[in-house]
Formats: sequence, C-alpha cells, structure tokens
Amino acid sequence: MMRFSTEWPVDVIVPQPVAQIQSTDNQGDIIVPPLVAQFQVFEEMTFVRVPWSHHRLLLDKIDNHKERIYYCDQIILNNWSKSVLINKIDQGLYQSQGKLSNNFIQALPPDQSTLVKDTFKDPYFFDFLQLGDEATEREIEDSLTTQIGNFLLELGAGFAYLGRQYKLEVGGQEYFLDLLFFHTIHNCYVNIELKIDAFKPEYLGKSQFYLTAIDEQLKLDHHHSSVGIILCKEAN
Repeated sequence: MMRFSTEWPVDVIVPQPVAQIQSTDNQGDIIVPPLVAQFQVFEEMTFVRVPWSHHRLLLDKIDNHKERIYYCDQIILNNWSKSVLINKIDQGLYQSQGKLSNNFIQALPPDQSTLVKDTFKDPYFFDFLQLGDEATEREIEDSLTTQIGNFLLELGAGFAYLGRQYKLEVGGQEYFLDLLFFHTIHNCYVNIELKIDAFKPEYLGKSQFYLTAIDEQLKLDHHHSSVGIILCKEAN
C-alpha cells in the first residue's frame, strides 16, 4: 500500500465534508448534502477501477508510468483476468502496439489513420492454437475460428467476427475472404488474410482488391474506410 501511494501520482485526496445546515429567507433551514470525496489525479482515473491483484502485478513487473497507465486502460477495456495480464506483459504488448507495418497514413483519411494504426500490433501471438510449423493456412484458419474467443482476445477490443471464407462476387466470379470482422470502435470493416510464409508484394494487391469489393458491396455511408491486414510469418 505504501508503494502504491508513492508510485501513483495522486495529487491530493479531498476529504468528504460533513452535511451542513443553511438558513434561507423563504424556506427556513435546509440540509445541504455532503460532497463526495474526490481523487484529483495526474492521469485519467482508469486506475481506480483496476482490481488490487492487478495493481500488485503492475507494480512488480513495470516501472514505466505510461506503460502502467496503458495496461490499466486495457484491463478495463478488455476485462482481463490476472493470468491474461501476465501473458500480455510477457509478450510485450505495450512495445508492440502500433508497430504493424502499414500504409494507413497514405490510404486512410487523417482522422482515421492514426487511430487505426494504434489499434494493430506486431507481432500477433497464436501460441494458443498449439499447431506446429507445418500447419497449413486452412488449418490455422480452422483452429482460429474454433477458438474464436482466444483469437478475439489477441486482436483486442472492438472486433466483431462476421465469418470465415466470406463470399463476395465480383464480375461474375466468387472470391472468399479468409476472415472478416467489423470494428465497432473504428466503425469499419477489417479483412484479415492469413499467410504461412513471408510477405510477398502480390499479397498486397489481393488485399486491396478485397477492400475495394468490401467498400462497394458492404460498406454503408456512415462507415469509415475498410482496413485490410495481412498476417504472415515475416514482413519486409
């Protein structure tokens, strides 16, 4: 508790005043209810909603104040258990967030690009699949959708799963998207393509083709521009 009070930048705790009786000319004496005690905090007050066991873990594992604030936000946003928090810290989520190779700034409107960039990370960890290196793209896709809860947890808050091998028809031909999501926070479709090998330029062209089809057939006027993510073993 001493460490907690020392390391969190709480400026002051305002004591709760007692109820007071005030006299008025017209209505006689009235009772003024007390104000609620308030924390005046250097950062936003997300941390007061974080369970004590999680706080102890953050104090033990993390020294950087901004990183602690980040994990406090994620705990509340994603409703993480203590074991999930340990896993995310060990994986270096704070350092990997916003590191995904992308062209969001060039391809998306300014008010959307920065927010979208901060949503995605590099790398993503799918160790919960327990698949060997010899697994095919279809086997990875099968396992991800079977364990959709763990997959969504790894992706982060806001992803709504719409389907796998999602069919779109363009020019009389059928095309199938690996995994299609809608992001409820960013108000846009997110198409994820799975590749078991290193990135190839042709993957980008295919992803862009899918995004054009999504925007023409699924996107509504109030939706933001759709986003495509290519998850592969290596990126250059």
